[in-house]
Amino acid sequence: MLNQYSRLEFVLGPDALATLRTKRVAIFGIGGVGGSVVEALARCGVGTMDLIDDDKICLTNINRQVLATRRTVGKYKVDVAEERIHDIDPTIVVNKYKMFYLPDRELVKKPAADQTAPLTERVAEELAAAGQEAAVPDMLDFARWDYVVDAIDTVTGKLGIILEAQRVGVPVISCMGCGNRLDPTKLTVCDIYETKTDPLARVMRYELRKRGVKHLTVVYSTEPAIRPMDVDNSCLYHCICPPGTTRRCTERRDIPGSTAFVPPAAGMIAASVIVRELTDFDPGDRVKGGQKNPKNQKIRDNQKRQREKQRKQQAEIEGIARESSRRGLRSTGVAVHEGGRHFCFCYREIRILNAADEAEDGFLSERTFRNVDGRERRVDNLAGGEVVESDDGDVLRDA
Repeated sequence: MLNQYSRLEFVLGPDALATLRTKRVAIFGIGGVGGSVVEALARCGVGTMDLIDDDKICLTNINRQVLATRRTVGKYKVDVAEERIHDIDPTIVVNKYKMFYLPDRELVKKPAADQTAPLTERVAEELAAAGQEAAVPDMLDFARWDYVVDAIDTVTGKLGIILEAQRVGVPVISCMGCGNRLDPTKLTVCDIYETKTDPLARVMRYELRKRGVKHLTVVYSTEPAIRPMDVDNSCLYHCICPPGTTRRCTERRDIPGSTAFVPPAAGMIAASVIVRELTDFDPGDRVKGGQKNPKNQKIRDNQKRQREKQRKQQAEIEGIARESSRRGLRSTGVAVHEGGRHFCFCYREIRILNAADEAEDGFLSERTFRNVDGRERRVDNLAGGEVVESDDGDVLRDA
């Protein structure tokens, strides 16, 4: 029977959809990027989502945040997100945390291998002020999650999320700067150490390298940031944040410009990465119609066998070279048939010779080799897997 996920099932398959229903994803920051992550994951049927954000929707959010409308201005973002999720699928479990994530400063100072403590008492106090009763370590147990999304804009918070996720072995994707940009086609997914042009990514590279983090998947834009125009009508001077907002615009160092294109697109890209990784989706084994392609699978199996064969052949060549050197032989010829070519190995030098002839099965009963001294050697009926030593001390091997 058709349902709201039928079109997605055509692409991912029923097993992947069933897998997504069992997954629990945490999204830190429910703004322009995080809000779109929430939207996409809900429409993909992710079973449980944990939303972490203490902010309220402001009138200035409407230009880019999917959750921001005239009706939702002044409401907590996590509350609006929960309502939006349940409008899409009432069965999705939503856990809300009205808190500003700020990890232990000692935690983010430690190298990744030395981290033990998850969070601080300061965060616990902030949670209590927001009406949450449980202790922070219990509520924000990263090990509970199958994936973590970092969609916040403070460096300290981002570092804490990344370090704690990697400490417990949970995959995490981090979103770099999306403000002051216009072109969503410049967004890409890569490792943090492959980023360039992004000022936030530059700071994160420096800080993560100091802490021993070797790898981090990020969504970032290659578009150079556009310098905002200097106008009097700025949130820095005319803040219109809703009443009760804990971190007002006037307390921020600067206010970036934003568009309706880049932040939501970054969120959709991050959600795509999450869904593909959670389901281990491999488009390489699919054909139009959603069926497995036996031919493609056979090709991959053959390629795998060929790579394994090449590794074994290389190991054999090196072994024969060592053996001939140990025995003090004058030259060593190793013939390995591969794709109509012969590899002639003399001491530790490899030369490629064209086969004079080929049998249908790829092997010949007669081979001709040319040693480094230019002399030809003809060997009849070499036994596969045997090392044959000629009268003058040459060792020839047929693969």
